[in-house]
Amino acid sequence: MADVKYFTQIPAWVDELEDVTDFQVRLLGFIYTLENTVGSAFPSNKMLAEKYHKSVNTVQKALSELYKKGYVVSNVK
Repeated sequence: MADVKYFTQIPAWVDELEDVTDFQVRLLGFIYTLENTVGSAFPSNKMLAEKYHKSVNTVQKALSELYKKGYVVSNVK
């Protein structure tokens, strides 16, 4: 096991969403934790796929749906 110095937090508002999958809840929790731990959240799809034992395509689809619903936003210009 990696030497992890944090734990994933799932905000109450995320836990109460009815239009997301359990995997999307986990992704939102991880992104939220990164944002609050290191100040930014920009994990690669490959890294997320490996972390959650999913395909890159599955991660891309889940994130795409979260972007469309407005739960994940990008500040990249």
